[in-house]
Amino acid sequence: MSKIGYAQSSDIRSRTWDQYRHDMKMKAIRELECIPLLRDLLIQEYSDESVTVVKHGADADLWFSRKQALSQTPDYLATWGSGRRRMYEFQIAIQPNLTHYDFKLSKVGKKVRGKEVRIPWPDRDFFYVVRPEEKVGLLKTDWIMDQGTIGSVAAWGSRPAYRVRREVFLPALRDGDCRLTDVLGEIMDRETLLDAQRDVPTREKAHLATRAAQAVENRGVLTVEPDTTEGLAEVCLLMSALGEIPERPGRWLRRLFVGLPDDPEPNALVKCMLAVDFLYFQYATSASEYRQMTYGEHRDMVRGLERVDRAISSFRWPRRGPQDRVSLEDVQRMLFVVNVFEDWRQDVAVDPRIRVPSPAVCKARRIFESVPDVRATAQRIRDAAA
Repeated sequence: MSKIGYAQSSDIRSRTWDQYRHDMKMKAIRELECIPLLRDLLIQEYSDESVTVVKHGADADLWFSRKQALSQTPDYLATWGSGRRRMYEFQIAIQPNLTHYDFKLSKVGKKVRGKEVRIPWPDRDFFYVVRPEEKVGLLKTDWIMDQGTIGSVAAWGSRPAYRVRREVFLPALRDGDCRLTDVLGEIMDRETLLDAQRDVPTREKAHLATRAAQAVENRGVLTVEPDTTEGLAEVCLLMSALGEIPERPGRWLRRLFVGLPDDPEPNALVKCMLAVDFLYFQYATSASEYRQMTYGEHRDMVRGLERVDRAISSFRWPRRGPQDRVSLEDVQRMLFVVNVFEDWRQDVAVDPRIRVPSPAVCKARRIFESVPDVRATAQRIRDAAA
């Protein structure tokens, strides 16, 4: 049996696995949506439209790591037709009326061996967005060192950082235009979708706990049928609570879709994806378990991806204009399904060991790109909360 492991650094050790994944997905939303914005800035800065910008770093393809690997690589890589390359660290300020804007020491400068000083990184700049004031800009690392003072940041566990005062920082940025407004709107909509589905697993766990408690109170029997999708999902929840995984998760994945109806309801899909979330993302932590998966198990897993993809496409998602409204609970359930599905698809798409061609297996360009109308879906959620 293998225990669960995931990447940890000094600023995330206090987070649970679910919180870590949520935060990293939020980070991916912001970074992916801001790629066109950074490209526009670089075209203005260098008067060269040949520039391309891609997500970079340890989470360029995988939003969260199951391995204990860390990277200090910046968030974006820009490349010009001339061969010029430059990296960009991304930061976005969410809170209004900040008195200081903070930068981690290691991201701004590298240590000089044997000395207590740092020198600015020469191969990167900062790409900064201030959401409340709608400002955006590019900042040099030497400018941050010159204009900032080193002080402790309470939000970062009182660790030291370069702190630039508001009255110095904001004038160094540009006022946003309609493009920035649109990008910030897209980010907020996708954040709304991410938050809306967050409690779905908790509700499923609570349902299983209630069944168990009723069995005890009534001196009855708690029945779990692992030959069904629902039953296998419940077994996965129980094993997850124990911190264990099966010796051959690939076999369980293969069996998971046998009991799933051809046209599954959102509730059945949620249970299916709860099991996928447990089996796939835990077995992926162990290379030895991964190698035990046969080609047939890989093929059946990809077929499962295709079935979920079709179910997501056939769901009656909220759209702008007159329509038959589905329940908010079903929308939340399907957002959970999409959230796990896109993580799963992304892992399969970038893993060279899985060689099963399928149109359902492709790298993501945006988070929640499987949702047909992100704005309408987010508005449906906001209207319900109002």
